[in-house]
Parts: sequence; C-alpha cells; structure tokens
Amino acid sequence: MLIIKRLLTKCRNVDINCFLSIVESSLLLKCNRYRFYNLNNHCQRSLSSSATNDTKSNNCKYKIAIIGSGPAGFYTSQQLLKYPNLNVDIYEKFPVPFGLVRFGVAPDHQEVKNVINSFTKVATNDRTRFIGNINIGTDITFQELRDAYHAVVLCYGSSQDAMLNIPGESLGNVISARRFVGWYNGIPQDKDLELSLNTSCNTAIIIGQGNVALDCARILLTPPDILKKTDITSHAFRKLSNSNIRRVVIIGRRGPLQAAFKIKEFRELTKMPDCHVRFDWSQSIRERLDFNDKLIDSLPRSRRRLAQLYRQIIDGSNKMRDDCSKECLFKFFLTPIEICPESPMVASVRLKQNLLDDYIREDAKIIDTCDNKLIEEPCGILIRSIGYRSVPLDPSLPFDNRRGIILNQQGRVIDNPDLYCSGWAAFGATGVIVNTMSASFEVGKNILNDIQDGRLDTETIKRGYDQIRPILEKRQANIIDFVDWTRIDQFEREQGRKEGKPREKIVSVDQIFDVKKKFE
Repeated sequence: MLIIKRLLTKCRNVDINCFLSIVESSLLLKCNRYRFYNLNNHCQRSLSSSATNDTKSNNCKYKIAIIGSGPAGFYTSQQLLKYPNLNVDIYEKFPVPFGLVRFGVAPDHQEVKNVINSFTKVATNDRTRFIGNINIGTDITFQELRDAYHAVVLCYGSSQDAMLNIPGESLGNVISARRFVGWYNGIPQDKDLELSLNTSCNTAIIIGQGNVALDCARILLTPPDILKKTDITSHAFRKLSNSNIRRVVIIGRRGPLQAAFKIKEFRELTKMPDCHVRFDWSQSIRERLDFNDKLIDSLPRSRRRLAQLYRQIIDGSNKMRDDCSKECLFKFFLTPIEICPESPMVASVRLKQNLLDDYIREDAKIIDTCDNKLIEEPCGILIRSIGYRSVPLDPSLPFDNRRGIILNQQGRVIDNPDLYCSGWAAFGATGVIVNTMSASFEVGKNILNDIQDGRLDTETIKRGYDQIRPILEKRQANIIDFVDWTRIDQFEREQGRKEGKPREKIVSVDQIFDVKKKFE
C-alpha cells in the first residue's frame, strides 16, 4: 500500500487504466525488469533494457515463432511459457498487437477487451518478444522463419470473406461485415472504406445471423450519444452520427432455432434504446414453430433461454412502440438470389423462401425452396455477414481450400513436424474468444509434449531472432516492439480522454510511426 500511495503522489495526472496496469504488472512480474519514470507528466512503464531482455531470451534452448498476435497467438504463447527453457517471438503484420481483440470486438464491448491485460503480461515476460509491422513474404520469408526456429505456430486468423456468389454483389454499398467492422474498429486498410449511410432508402440489410451480424446491426442503430463514449474510430462516428438508417433487416437462411448468434448479443439488441426489435414471418411458419411451454421445455438449456426471449419478442412483434424511431427486423428461411441495382448502387435484394427438414433441431437442413414465391426487400446498403475464411500464408502449407483452414491434427500441421497452427486459421472462423483460448491452450500443450517426447527436432541449434534481426535490418523493415506499443497505447488513451472515451485509435500507419518517433 505504501508503494501505491507513493506512485499516486508522483503521478497525479496518470491515466487510471495505465496506473492499474503498472501496479498489476509490478506485483506479478519480476520487479527488477521495470523502472518507472515521469514522461510528459504521465506515468510510463519501460522494460529495463532491450539488450538485457535479448540476452535472457537467447539463453533459452528452444526457439518458437508465433505468427499472429491475436487471442490464438497470445494464448498459445501463455501455455508455452510454462516451459522454463523456451522463448517465444510473436510476429504481427499490423504495427499494433492484439488482433481480433482490437480490430474485431465491438467498441461497445469494452469488458471483452480486458483480456488485453493478460496478453500484456505475456508480452512483457522476459522470454517473449513482440515484432510488429512485419509482412511474412516481404520483410521475411516463411522459410527463413522455419530455418531460424525449432517450431513456427501459425495463428494469423481469417482474412478472406465468404461470398454469396450471386449477381449484383459488386454493386456500390454492398460491403462485407469484415470490412465494415474493420472500418469502425480502426484497421488501417479499411479506414477509407467507401460506403454511404445517407441513401434514399433508410433500410440496411444484413445477410447472415451470427454474432458479427448482430454487432453490425447494433452499431448502425446505436444512438450517437452512446457510441461517442466507446473507442469507435472518429471517422466512423462522424458518418454514423449523420446516418439516415432507421431500419435494419437481418436475414437468415434457416430459422431462429438454427441462428448462429448467442443469447448475449441478441439480448443486447432487444435492450437498445429507441429501437423496436421484432420477427417478421408468415402465419404458416408461426404455426409450425409455436414457442409454447412444451417446445421450450424440450430444448437444451442454452437454447431454452433463447427461445424464452424469442417468445417475448414474438408476443410484442405486432406492437410497434411509439417511442421508437428505429426498427430491427429479423427475417428467417430466406436465401438471397440477386442484388438489384439502381445504378451504380444497391437498391434491393431478391430472396427465395426455404423449407427445412425440421424447424426445431439445431442442425436442420434446407430441403427445398419456393422458387415461385420470390420476395424483394428494398435497401440502401447491404452487408454480407456469412463468415470468414483463412488463406494459405505460403504455397508450401497443406491447405483445405473449401473450408479455408490449414490441414492439421490437433494443431499439428500435416506432414510438417516443425509447424503448428491455432485459432481461426486452424479450426475455422467460429466461436468466441473463450473457445479460442481453450483450443490454443491445447495446441500449446501439444507443442510442449512434442518437445518432451522428442517428436520435435530440438537438437539442431536454432538462433531465433538473432538470425532474423540482420535480415530485417538489411531489408529496412520498420519494426514496432512492445515498448513502442506501450507508448502508442498511452498516446491513444490520452487522446481518448480528451473526448471522454477509452481511447482514440490511430488508424494511419504513418501516424503510428510518428508517435513512435516522438519517444525515440
């Protein structure tokens, strides 16, 4: 307590999140690795010496490279660091760490982003190094990494959209959920996404009913006075504040009991201010899927709670609330067949009705369509949210192009004893962060078991980053390390505090390096 009081006395103007991070880290990590100093009247933490850190890391026998600094990369690293004679180097294509947590989690889900605290502990471990802004294939080749490390773990996620493959998909204002999320969350490549939220039609259509689809709907319908308190990017906030979107239609191929979204995200949508949520389906479907007590009691517990919430929504579906200026409408059993233009923009989407082999079973299949009963839904913007796919990082990787994953068995890449994979690149773009955590822990355990059982070649001397560093220097790669990131992080927090929000994300790579230079 005496230490905390002294720190508070010296750092009166400190960002409270920064301060708590400092206290937590100082209690949990070796004290002699840190020094505290006052910089521009803000409390900063610095690793004692990069040279010292390199020396400690290089004394380790086993060298592991992780490609990707999202949840899969950090959770795998966390498990690997339980082995004492091993160091981990994390390579990231973006200048900043944390992947999906920074660029995928919705800005109004700040509590989910608290996992960054545990990732920071991993990154500041003596035996961990973060190397950001590295493009595999340009700054360093995949083979060069394999030559330098005993094992390479591929945790680079999914960067390709699943497509509808229907006419009109290239029209203006038809965008992927991946890019829309990247736009409002600060992915540098998506900051200039071309989209209009002020069209003659005030309806947005979202194809797909997963968690990401509901995130997109919520962002489109959330009042500006709530959005401005999140870490949404400033360019997205300005456009959303002036949006004329008043109605969002979320369309799924199957029914509500087969929808991929979770109850948490659905409940959030139902509690949004100034927005009425309702189901729109025919009486014939309602008769087949009546959410009575008998049906609800027959469902698994997780689906039962969701069905109970459905019943509340259905009972209130025909009662448009006078106090709501916005509407979120769910439509089921529909497949898009064509996106219709009002040149050069989207004007509507044409859909056909689906028949299922069962309306209650979660894995129900579409068995027929009503091609003679087409429905046309007008819209000013259409967001495609039907999933992501991974792509092969290197042509040498065994890859399932249909599923969009690296071929593996429990994280071990097929026919490549020095290669492992985890996260979406390994198991597909499904689940939430806790699923990635569990899977990545298992992959980490498998790597450690392979070291102990001799299945992984650890007799060959590998130099790790000592072998990679001169290559990066020769190619003039602009690297961001974790000390750089802590300074960028503090800068973002300072800028955000001025606007009353958690942080103001830097969305320009050039500006990120400008901030880095200020502290050199």
